[in-house]
Amino acid sequence: MSRCPIDSIQKSLQRIEQNKKLFLVSIIIAALALNLFMFCYAYPEITTLEFGDTARDFSAYYMGAWRLLNNPTMVYNDGALPSDYPIEGIPQPFKYPPSFLLIMVPFLALNYMDALVTFN
Repeated sequence: MSRCPIDSIQKSLQRIEQNKKLFLVSIIIAALALNLFMFCYAYPEITTLEFGDTARDFSAYYMGAWRLLNNPTMVYNDGALPSDYPIEGIPQPFKYPPSFLLIMVPFLALNYMDALVTFN
């Protein structure tokens, strides 16, 4: 009795499908491991000032959203204002479209450092 060629083709296709799934799972695990490594590497840096006395880029997002709710006419003002949320260093200027502020407003429920970590 000879084996049916259809059976061997089906088995080959099943092995290929299993290999595809294994490859995809391997890629996902590698991406998650790389993401964890990058987060652990970058985490100590987020608490430091970017250069000189200027805060990180996130300060522009956070202060823009803060000003949108507390002083909307000053959203695009450069530098710190007396009524701003206290951030170590001088916040970066907000220079993004106003619609971006709507994405950032929920982060105001957290203090600055927690929002920064969550955003990253």
